[in-house]
Amino acid sequence: MEIQCHCGKIIETDWKEVIDLDSSVEQEILEGTFLTIDCPDCNEKLKPEIKIILKNDKTALLWLPDISRLSFMTDQVKVDPSVTDVAIGFKELQEAIKLYQSNLNKSVIEVIKYQIYKKVEDDKDVTVYFHDLMDDQYIFHIEGVKADEIGVLKVPQTMYDKIGKDLPDLVEKYPYSVILKKPYISVNNLIMGDSE
Repeated sequence: MEIQCHCGKIIETDWKEVIDLDSSVEQEILEGTFLTIDCPDCNEKLKPEIKIILKNDKTALLWLPDISRLSFMTDQVKVDPSVTDVAIGFKELQEAIKLYQSNLNKSVIEVIKYQIYKKVEDDKDVTVYFHDLMDDQYIFHIEGVKADEIGVLKVPQTMYDKIGKDLPDLVEKYPYSVILKKPYISVNNLIMGDSE
């Protein structure tokens, strides 16, 4: 695969369109070094976001660059039938890895994120991400409430368990039917303007 630097240098990489999702790749994603390369001419560190499928024996995760979000949401991106999950942008990719490593139900996490969005003032342009699981508390980061600050919200295990129990009923009801639409299970399905 070829990557073009801002300086114009074309760099040949050994990156493939399908990558084995193993523990070393997971670690690179969490550290932010996944698919990072230095330009040999100008030494610029390049981190291109490209369409890739990350596969292991449990999942086939399609990772798309942020710039492809609208195209994906309007069905202009072809999705391989083997894809079981989708992440758009690097932060969603990191979040997906954290969910896999913690063995958490993405549908439950996205419903919790929807509940968080409902509590934010309408004029705030915020983004909510799952960050960690610590001591039976689900830690979410909220960007955009205040400039240059990240809000932290802790959600108790009881809420996660209740939503997990209610999930079979929720998936049939709007807006959850939109949020939980496979393969892109995401509150962004709703935020991007899908309506019933």
